[in-house]
Amino acid sequence: MVDGDVGQRTRWAMAIEDLPSERRKAVLTAVECVGIKETPMGSNRGPDIDFWLKRCGVPVPEDKTIPMPQNAWCAAFVSWVLSCAGTTQRKFARVHDWVHKSGLTAVSIENVQAGDLGCFLRPDGTGHIWLIIGKQMGSKGWVTMNVEGNTGNQCRTTLREHTLKTIYLRTFNPAMQPGIIDETPWAGDATR
Repeated sequence: MVDGDVGQRTRWAMAIEDLPSERRKAVLTAVECVGIKETPMGSNRGPDIDFWLKRCGVPVPEDKTIPMPQNAWCAAFVSWVLSCAGTTQRKFARVHDWVHKSGLTAVSIENVQAGDLGCFLRPDGTGHIWLIIGKQMGSKGWVTMNVEGNTGNQCRTTLREHTLKTIYLRTFNPAMQPGIIDETPWAGDATR
């Protein structure tokens, strides 16, 4: 609020401060990751990315020069961010698992809050998932502000217009109690 006007960025920052502590921690952790990139680009590798995948049970070669094109890492990023917020020990590396095995409740766009998840799931089981950091009404309807892993080979902020194909998952509910661990091993397929 340098100029005295409360603009979009100031309203967003003020809204973050009003969030419950777990949601605030998830949002701030995700925002801190913006700019983390694959090394080399297009490899689905890098120190942080390898760590996120490994903690989800994905086999990651020790040789950092070996690319892993089949290992999209958006879901592993979301798993790590939520664990940093102290909410869960779930370790999902696939969008399919977040949608079908996490126990999270789907919510409407009207009820989405910062710290919830947005995703889409294709008929073949692949998809993409992200952490929502805010929402606003746009000229065509709801727009979510997000931090996404594996978008353009990096963690970045995005704006996404709501579509009927978007699934929103409520985080920080009774289904996500601390200490719950999903021991389901990673299946090794390309479904993310």
